[in-house]
Amino acid sequence: MEEDAYMELEGAEYVKAADSFRSKFHFHPSYYSEEWPSIREPKPSFTWSLLEIMNDPIEESMEGVKVSRLQSMIEQGISVCTPPGGWVYSIDWYHEAIRFQPRSVGGSGQRRWPGSIFPDGDYYIYVSEDLSFGTFAHPWEKTLCIFGGELISLVYEGVTAIVGSPVRRDGHHIVDAE
Repeated sequence: MEEDAYMELEGAEYVKAADSFRSKFHFHPSYYSEEWPSIREPKPSFTWSLLEIMNDPIEESMEGVKVSRLQSMIEQGISVCTPPGGWVYSIDWYHEAIRFQPRSVGGSGQRRWPGSIFPDGDYYIYVSEDLSFGTFAHPWEKTLCIFGGELISLVYEGVTAIVGSPVRRDGHHIVDAE
């Protein structure tokens, strides 16, 4: 793997990546439910509850089958959506940010895929360099937002099969027709 296909961002580089995300999505971290979902969920996007997974001790430990399947599905979707040589940011808010080329990680002899889609106490974000697709995992609301038309089309059915129907579309609650 090329050394520059995976880069931990520090200082000004971290601030630039985080500020780009914060600005585009109006990100405001908060513990308070009246301030959620903490981003302005873009169009198109779908948001799923992860409550069932997060209430399962095995799944919450990130050793569970559902978490592994979700992570793998998102990794594959992001890899397909990212053109060869394209970049994605993995941001573990308040901790680290990594800029990487998805096709250069996760394989045999390569670095492991950075970050997670599972919000185990921190906001986890995957976002393309142009901010057009990605994921936003909210630790307190216990949700996963997936945005960008192509990424959604690649993972929607699989995510829904694992965690159930989405709770929001394009930032608006979905009301069950019963």
